[in-house]
Amino acid sequence: MMNVLINRMEGTVAQGISLKRFKNCVYKVALDLENAGKISEKFPETSTSSSVKISYCYLCPNGEKRSEMRNVKTQEARIVLLIGRILLEKLTIKEAISLFNPSESLFSCRFHYSESFEKILNTCEIANPYKVAPWELTKEVMDLVTAIWPGIDENEFSRILKGFLRANKFLKSLLNLDYKQSRIAPKRIHPDSNILENSENVPKIPKISTGNPKKYKCSICSEFKNSEKISGFRLNGQEYLIAVGMVLGEVWTDEQAKNFISSINGKLRISICEIHRFEINCTILQSLKIENIHQLKFCSFSLFDNLMEISRKFCPNLTMSRFFLNFFHFSTGKKNISKSRSAYLEYYEKLHSGENTEKKLCHLE
Repeated sequence: MMNVLINRMEGTVAQGISLKRFKNCVYKVALDLENAGKISEKFPETSTSSSVKISYCYLCPNGEKRSEMRNVKTQEARIVLLIGRILLEKLTIKEAISLFNPSESLFSCRFHYSESFEKILNTCEIANPYKVAPWELTKEVMDLVTAIWPGIDENEFSRILKGFLRANKFLKSLLNLDYKQSRIAPKRIHPDSNILENSENVPKIPKISTGNPKKYKCSICSEFKNSEKISGFRLNGQEYLIAVGMVLGEVWTDEQAKNFISSINGKLRISICEIHRFEINCTILQSLKIENIHQLKFCSFSLFDNLMEISRKFCPNLTMSRFFLNFFHFSTGKKNISKSRSAYLEYYEKLHSGENTEKKLCHLE
């Protein structure tokens, strides 16, 4: 057998064949001899392809093919992985800080992507990971984020989480996410459409409504509602009124209200669904000890002072008269007080002039 291998080796070397091909020839000859029954011991099988590169996970001792691993290139991906590992109690903050700015390229198991992302969602109780709201992030998570990556706020980290899910599409199947994105099929044009349109004998088919009206997103709950179930407001102080109503109703804390105000900073308009608009309206009316907006003109100034103490936490320069106008607009949908509503107008002027009196107005509209 050795003579056969040597003769084959001399032939291949004489022909100038590479070492890689020579090895393949040797094992091919051995396989032929084995099939002929001349070799009882089986030769180990080797791959004809180049050696497979093994990469090791920087979060665990696991090592797999590089194609099975994920290359952690960006800081955004590293911060999500490290925060998830800390919440799973598999890393300390000190260890995470040392791994955040590595000197070399890192690889991670796909499993760490799914378990870290899922742990953050469960900790913050995020309903829809495709639309993470800044105020949904808990203080526990944000303290870890700022400890590892200083200067990152709730708005930036919510953007990082949404980008992490879009960049790693395999998470949708691993986490059983079922958020279907609606796609509109392209319109197909019939080849004889011009003939049908110009023909007088062809009856016209009535258009059928698709039943899918345009929907708008609520700025509070992030749910999409039809136009009749949602209201739009220009940002002229309405955000502070919403924050006061949600804090009074014990739905938000002061910190969550501030996060909401900062998240809509720079926008011209916001949309509020009728459910939250009704809740905010009822909460403020209850604090003013009145039943409806028509009794607003009989409300004492001291009750407005209580509301202003809360509102000035979010906007120190907000005046009582401005708050009154915002609430009037929020409840009635009317921007200005007309002359026909003389009682409201007189009440507003008293607020604007700064007269702090307990006298109640009894004018009728």
